[in-house]
Amino acid sequence: MKTNRWGIAVAGVFLQMALGAVYAWSVFRVPLAKQFGCAILLKGGHLKGDEATDLLFHNSRLTEFSEPFVRDVATHGTGCTYSAAITAGLACGLSLEQAVEQGKRFVTRSIARRFRWTSKSGDILDALRHSL
Repeated sequence: MKTNRWGIAVAGVFLQMALGAVYAWSVFRVPLAKQFGCAILLKGGHLKGDEATDLLFHNSRLTEFSEPFVRDVATHGTGCTYSAAITAGLACGLSLEQAVEQGKRFVTRSIARRFRWTSKSGDILDALRHSL
């Protein structure tokens, strides 16, 4: 049986809007992994709560990565920074799980130690502080 990958994605979006990302993830992680044949990482930084929890489905295992949610920060580029940090960890020989854990910690610290300034127009601006 051929699965329509767009049907899975659309259903996932509707389910996420109605019931929440974690439930949508629990329903769609296996079909997505089968369809695309790769590990799947769901970023949870926009979920409610005190923890920013990401979920990794890899080799039929679900692994949870949590760090404290940093509030009142308007940053852009966290996803790109996260993927670059994961790639760097893999290039250094870490397992996928170790690379995600290290990347998650790096991004959370970059957000928490952000640069913040006020522009001439009075807008508050935030930027990630990328350092170890």
